[in-house]
Amino acid sequence: LSIPKLVLSAPPQADEKLLREAAKMLVTASNPLIVADRCARSQEGVDALVRLAETLQCPVASTGNRMNFPSAHYLDVSENRGALVREADVILMLECADPWGILHNLGDPSKDVRRLAKPDVKVIHITLADLIMKSNYQDFQRFQPADLPISGDAQTSLAPLTEAVKRELSTARAAELAAKADGFRKRSRNTKERLKADAAIAWDTSPVSTARLSAEVWNVIKNEKWCLAVSDRIAWPTRLWPTSQFHHMLGGAGAQG
Repeated sequence: LSIPKLVLSAPPQADEKLLREAAKMLVTASNPLIVADRCARSQEGVDALVRLAETLQCPVASTGNRMNFPSAHYLDVSENRGALVREADVILMLECADPWGILHNLGDPSKDVRRLAKPDVKVIHITLADLIMKSNYQDFQRFQPADLPISGDAQTSLAPLTEAVKRELSTARAAELAAKADGFRKRSRNTKERLKADAAIAWDTSPVSTARLSAEVWNVIKNEKWCLAVSDRIAWPTRLWPTSQFHHMLGGAGAQG
C-alpha cells in the first residue's frame, strides 16, 4: 500500500494594494468596528487579530461561529455588537457568512427588516466566499455589497494588514487612538458586571437556569484544559467563561440543512 505524501497548500493572502487601502480607511475612521465570523483557524489567528485590534484600538465583535478574539479582552464587544454596528462609520468584516445580517435584523412578530448600520457606513470584507460559487443553486444569504471587497484568507491577511495600518499611523493619530483605551476598558467592565447581574436573576429557580448551570460548570472545569465543542447553542457560557485559546469555543458545525 502506497500512501501519497500530503503537502498542505498555503492559504492565499489578500492583495497588498487592497490591504493598504483598507488600512487607510480604518486609520481615518472615527468609529471603526471589526466583525469576525469564521476568521481564526488557529491560535495564531486569534493572536493576529488581537494585534490588529490593539494597533487600531478598534473594538471586535465575534459572531460565535469561531473563537476569534479573547472574551476577557477590553476590546471584545460581542455582547454589544448591535450598538457598535449602529455607531460604526467603517466596518471590517472577516470571513462573514452573512454580511447582510450584520447590518440588519428582523423584528418580531412580523419579521420586518430593520437596518442597524448607518446608511453611509463603509464596509470592508476580507473573505474567500467569492471564490467558492460553483453551482446554479446555493445558499449565500442575502446579497450585501461591500465598499471594499477583498478576496483572500482572513487569518493570513491579518499580519500584512496590521503592518499596513502601522505605516499609515502618524504619531499624532496613534496618540489619539491610544487615548480611547480607557473608555473601552470602562465599557468592558460595565458589560461584564451587567452580565454577572443578569446571570444571578432567578438563580434559585427549578429547573435550574442555563445561566446558573453555566456558572456551576465553569467552577468545575476552570482549572482544567477545557473545550466547549458546540458553543453556539447556549449563550451563557460565551458570556461567563473567559476564553483566551482558539480551542475553547469551536462554534457550530453548520450544514444542518
